[in-house]
Amino acid sequence: MSTKLNPVDQAETILTNLVAKRSAALDRQDAVAEEMRSRGFAAHAEGDAPSQKRLRELSAESALLDGEIVGLDGAISEGQARLAQARREAEHRRMLERVAEARKLLPELREAGAACSRSLRDFLLAFGELKAISTEIRRSGVGRWPSGDLFDVLARNSLQKVLRPQGLSEGVLPAGNIRELQSLIEKVAGEYELSLRRALDPDAVDAEPVDESEAA
Repeated sequence: MSTKLNPVDQAETILTNLVAKRSAALDRQDAVAEEMRSRGFAAHAEGDAPSQKRLRELSAESALLDGEIVGLDGAISEGQARLAQARREAEHRRMLERVAEARKLLPELREAGAACSRSLRDFLLAFGELKAISTEIRRSGVGRWPSGDLFDVLARNSLQKVLRPQGLSEGVLPAGNIRELQSLIEKVAGEYELSLRRALDPDAVDAEPVDESEAA
């Protein structure tokens, strides 16, 4: 059982056959012309009857070949146009298939976008609460670090470290080690804890301070 060709393959096959037929016709036309030249003297100068007969046959065939080549030229032009059309239609079908596949992903895209929005909202709320708590601790007079905008700068640097590899931040990161946000908060909390201990026990041993160069 033969497999049916798709429109593009079918058009390519037809065009290939037409080009081959034209090439064969041209080859035959060259052969006819060569034979006519070889018999020309005998037919016209010597009046050789067989040569004259053959020359008439060749002339008739040459005329037929001329017409056949003209027809094949037209057929090839039409074949090229049909092949181009078949390719456009095939590409259009492929595009429709890609659109259909992409459309299936739209619900997931919307859900992922909604999840990002929820996560961003939750982060902003949590970060606002984090800053408020930090401010409240500083107001107590025992939390000496971080102060002013330093907390915001350190947190922003930490976030950029996470976001930049994802292409979500083009901010230039400062030189040196940038802590992850959670690690940074743990360090801040530890610093606050030491401040509280110092307030209760002035002789408490100081721990290693946070490297403020991270905010540079």
